[in-house]
Amino acid sequence: MNEVSGLLLYSAYFAWKCKIESALLPHDLTHVQFMLLMTLGFLKKDGADVSQNDLAKFLSFDVTMTPQVLRALEKRGLLKRSHKEGDERSKFSELTDAGVAKIQGEAKDLLKAEESFFMSLGENKQGFDEHLRGILQQQIADAA
Repeated sequence: MNEVSGLLLYSAYFAWKCKIESALLPHDLTHVQFMLLMTLGFLKKDGADVSQNDLAKFLSFDVTMTPQVLRALEKRGLLKRSHKEGDERSKFSELTDAGVAKIQGEAKDLLKAEESFFMSLGENKQGFDEHLRGILQQQIADAA
């Protein structure tokens, strides 16, 4: 069973996800919510409009789930959404001050959890990251 790469990857992913969710629990956000907020902040740095579809595509998230999560974050005051005049379907998001503060507070805890989880890789972490990147790039190329 240990030679089944998919099972190993799934098990490692699930262990990582539990570690990350545990780190985010005190902040009352899920990992998906955190990733959307963090990515929104990253993509908005140059002042460009960031649509729900931009976020979903950048994160490889489901395009029907993303607006639901953004709506929940908006209700909590962590972001605000707007639309371009004449196109109510195309929503653009922007972090509020509360959203910026939230991700700044959580980023430290998330980073600690990441470092703790991958600590066992030691000097092999860079090679591990390169292998993962290679797998992802191949999957993207195959899908094109």
